[in-house]
Amino acid sequence: MVRIQSAAGQIIEPDSTMTASGLGMPFHKRSFVFGNLFIKFDVKFPKALDKASMTAVTDALSMQQQ
Repeated sequence: MVRIQSAAGQIIEPDSTMTASGLGMPFHKRSFVFGNLFIKFDVKFPKALDKASMTAVTDALSMQQQ
């Protein structure tokens, strides 16, 4: 498992791309050398939130700030 972490305060926008150096596929005939892994974010935002969902989002965001 690989953990990809963005910089503090960085907002990941829809259709943005992140590169993880050296975490991609191995090169042909040089299986010990790995290329880059490109991650494209497909973010879908809800049209509306019910009260329970809004509370969950607010709680999650407040935990991030601690």
